Amino acid sequence: MRIPDSRPYPVNATRGDYAVQWEYKLVTETLNADQLNEFGADGWELVMVVSPAHYVFHYFFKRELRD
Repeated sequence: MRIPDSRPYPVNATRGDYAVQWEYKLVTETLNADQLNEFGADGWELVMVVSPAHYVFHYFFKRELRD
């Protein structure tokens, strides 16, 4: 349980004995739900959406780096 006004505790992003390596993707075109689901099916996690202008979106994705 998280108590309001408390700081979240840090989590070490490791898997076993190694640190998780990430790859990132930036998409600057408008995506619909089907396209977002395709990214998710490919292992991409939507991290953030930024709108620098009206009806302009930048989608930032990450996923664990594949060998």
